[in-house]
Amino acid sequence: MTATRPISPIGTARERLVGAAVRGDGPVLDERPSPARILDFLRGGAHTFADDRTVGAAILRAAPQLRTALHAEWTFRRHLVLRAIAGGVSEILELGAGMAVPNAVAGVDHRHIPPGVRVVAVDADPVAVEQQRLVHADRPDVTVVHADPGHPETLLDLAGQTLTLREPVLALCLGVLHHLPDTAASRLLAVLSSRLPAGSRLVISHLVTDDQPAATAASLTRLYAGTSQPLYLRTRRQFRTLLHTAGLTGITPPRRRRTRGGGRGMLALAAPHIPGRLASGVAEGRPA
Repeated sequence: MTATRPISPIGTARERLVGAAVRGDGPVLDERPSPARILDFLRGGAHTFADDRTVGAAILRAAPQLRTALHAEWTFRRHLVLRAIAGGVSEILELGAGMAVPNAVAGVDHRHIPPGVRVVAVDADPVAVEQQRLVHADRPDVTVVHADPGHPETLLDLAGQTLTLREPVLALCLGVLHHLPDTAASRLLAVLSSRLPAGSRLVISHLVTDDQPAATAASLTRLYAGTSQPLYLRTRRQFRTLLHTAGLTGITPPRRRRTRGGGRGMLALAAPHIPGRLASGVAEGRPA
């Protein structure tokens, strides 16, 4: 039997994009480090290039507690995705999907995604989009879209080619808002609030500065300034204002799901419903 060389999805993704750019039928590649790939590194993944790892290592030196916070975010996401599916949600919209993890969809084991649940994964990074398409090539229930959250109307138009957007949707918006300036972040939330069906739920995370030294925030802002997407850090109060301005009221996650130890307070988490019909038995509260 002839041995085959293992395929690297990220390497293959870059090769395909380079070829498309040369032919003139693909996006122009941004050679700067990508927050999508840096996030994969911070979570312990391997879908990165050398420059991404260099920046990621510098981020961990500046904020070693970030990995703890990201683990809490993953727990928060997983809990709400599984809860939504158990409650009958059949459409998931994942903004800022980043790099795909093999055998996982929307951040959970693909075996927990029953037949009939459609997922649209969206990212602005063409390498992440191509890698997602390679990883999910054999999953007709997963559609990957190249779109910028800074243009939410276009994003939802593209997602609407796969999703019906008639019944409540679970929309994941993890690590997206802190890469958008105030106007764009407010616009994204306002468009989601106005166009997603009543009773849809958002799952949101945002890096906040409340409990961080000023030097940490300054270092993170400086490091991300050299990537394809800068960082816009906000306080917890500013994060709540973004939600409330869009007519959203957050759901406080259970205390045991908040970040602990050094990572406590670094991420704000919220899971607001789109105004209108709420899922039974869920009380509204304040964002975490």
